[in-house]
Amino acid sequence: MFTYTFLEHAILASLITAVVAPTIGFFLVLRREALMADTLAHVSLAGVAAGILIGWNPLATALIVATSSSLAIEHLKTKRVASEWALALFLYGSLAVAIILFSLGSNVGSKVTSFLFGNLLTVTTSDLLLMAALGAVVMATVAFFFQPLLTLTFDETFARTIGLPVRRLTAVLAALTAAVITLAIPTLGVLLIGAMISIPVIAALQLRASAFATLLTAIGIALIGTLFGLTLSLTLNIAPSGSIVLTLIGITLLIRLSLAIKK
Repeated sequence: MFTYTFLEHAILASLITAVVAPTIGFFLVLRREALMADTLAHVSLAGVAAGILIGWNPLATALIVATSSSLAIEHLKTKRVASEWALALFLYGSLAVAIILFSLGSNVGSKVTSFLFGNLLTVTTSDLLLMAALGAVVMATVAFFFQPLLTLTFDETFARTIGLPVRRLTAVLAALTAAVITLAIPTLGVLLIGAMISIPVIAALQLRASAFATLLTAIGIALIGTLFGLTLSLTLNIAPSGSIVLTLIGITLLIRLSLAIKK
């Protein structure tokens, strides 16, 4: 029974992440803001530590901290603060906060390891429900704002010219990124979340298809890489996060090689 539940939770959590992460990554990579994902991933670590310390669901506190930080970062950008400066301040500041929180509770440091590297054994039913809810919200929001977000991504100046609410759309994208970071923590861990967000998109962009086709291809690559990586993990008894990311890198290199051979 435990094995069945573990496999069920592991597969569902991995598939949710594989669909949602590259969807947001599509916009971040094209906007050259992939570092935003890594920054919010590290910010979420402070939220995880806070949740463990006060006895709340760590994913819930990670969501709160990551979302508020993402909106704060975007606000700083509107005040002519360089993007790199804002990201650096939040990345290193959140790590400092996380380290302090680790030192305040004897059980915080030991429990946070699974959130750093990902551990599908720790995915509970409540975690899975939260992931599913966040995933549904993210996909529904992207579907609703897809065309405006696409316009914003390719030409922000043009988006302003035609009257799109650029600041609001940017804030929406930042909040969605925070949600994706949170739901991906159990599967990939804080250290490798950025890989699932960016690598499938990088792989798909090599094929030079239309925007929508590229997005669908990125999701397909993420799903294939996740299932294959998860299978390797279960077969070889290795960490799923590492095997999934290495599989995605392998797919990216295979696409690159096949395109080079065709030339």
